[in-house]
Amino acid sequence: MAETKSNDPSFTLTCPSCGLSTQYHLAKLNEQLKDRNHIDFFCVACRYTEMLTADKFPGLREALDSLEDSR
Repeated sequence: MAETKSNDPSFTLTCPSCGLSTQYHLAKLNEQLKDRNHIDFFCVACRYTEMLTADKFPGLREALDSLEDSR
């Protein structure tokens, strides 16, 4: 459902409604999670919206931790 690329500080989230994959910058996701503990997910294809926690996407916490370690 989610994946990262080591040379690209982004994270791919897949819409649970229509399956469209959208890339998000890890730094932006990290800021959202610091402030609110959830991600404001919006799918441009089907207009599905949901407040998602990082725990719903395997690997996202690890990717964010890796981003912090690289600074």
